[in-house]
Amino acid sequence: MPVGDTITDTAHLGSRFGTLGGNISFEVFRPGDTTCNSPIAVGPAIPVIGPGDYISAPYNAITAGSYRWIAHYSGDADNDAVSNFCNDTNEN
Repeated sequence: MPVGDTITDTAHLGSRFGTLGGNISFEVFRPGDTTCNSPIAVGPAIPVIGPGDYISAPYNAITAGSYRWIAHYSGDADNDAVSNFCNDTNEN
């Protein structure tokens, strides 16, 4: 990723049990942080209003290289919380 480019991440929530609620938050990790130890929160948590795609707030790359993302779903009364993992496929 070149310096100054704007990057985002997309989390996809499928249909589960009951009315899908809760929220999704995103973290981005700079190049060189290959184990995702120093998260940068990207925007406020996004309210979930059912299944679908949720896009993070934009982040401006300050260092050239590959950035990594982790999305966190908070869960709700009917659905467990879940997060993806550092270096998951399609997350850098």
